[in-house]
Amino acid sequence: MIFHIGQRIKSLAKAKGDTADSLAPILQLTASSVFKLFNQEDVSTEKLIKLAAHWQIPISAFFGEGFEAILGGPIPSKPLKISELELEIERLKVELHYKDILLSEKERLIAALTANRG
Repeated sequence: MIFHIGQRIKSLAKAKGDTADSLAPILQLTASSVFKLFNQEDVSTEKLIKLAAHWQIPISAFFGEGFEAILGGPIPSKPLKISELELEIERLKVELHYKDILLSEKERLIAALTANRG
């Protein structure tokens, strides 16, 4: 599913009593840049980590059901177009492919380290 991360950050900020001014020093941005962040669909992992630490929530809350639980209920969302869903499916397939490669490499390294112990 496609999430508008900036809008989620804006909703969390409102729920947590934060403003662009209060988030600016945490993100090392100006308040104006925080307002721009609210309109970005994609936000850097670094910023999400800082916000998750500030709000003491898991970073996964920006992407999954935990987000709605933090806000206290479901968030209305516009229906996605088929083309958007197809793009998201392709993006997830690519992400899965690279995670499979990473997993294989980690398994290879574990096997090598385990063999060296014996």
